[in-house]
Amino acid sequence: MGKGLGALLLLVMILLSPLFEMIEPSTGVEDQVTTIVQENPILVFVIPIVAGISEEIVFRGFLMPRIGLGLSSLAFGLAHMGYGSMVHIGISTAAGAAFGGMYRATGLLWVPMVAHIVYDLVLFIAIAW
Repeated sequence: MGKGLGALLLLVMILLSPLFEMIEPSTGVEDQVTTIVQENPILVFVIPIVAGISEEIVFRGFLMPRIGLGLSSLAFGLAHMGYGSMVHIGISTAAGAAFGGMYRATGLLWVPMVAHIVYDLVLFIAIAW
């Protein structure tokens, strides 16, 4: 049940991302990703893998057991404030809550790691190409 719910949340997040972009366009993150990927295309895979693993270890593996789902999700959103808009911070906070929900439902840290990697990878590919 937990993995199925996690997959559903991941799909919803991916499908809603373009709608959020229409509400408040990014402040240049897409240009940065495009430049990075054009200079070194392998990074379209490396960055999502590294971010997915490391961020899940920190926010779900370390923080969530200590400060709870809500505060760790908020911390995750605030850690992404470099995206430059309140909408993007809100999206990141919601993503953190979804990843945290996956972890809580399964008790397995690799589940939100994989979901996070897939989410970032889909976004990187959509931005870069």
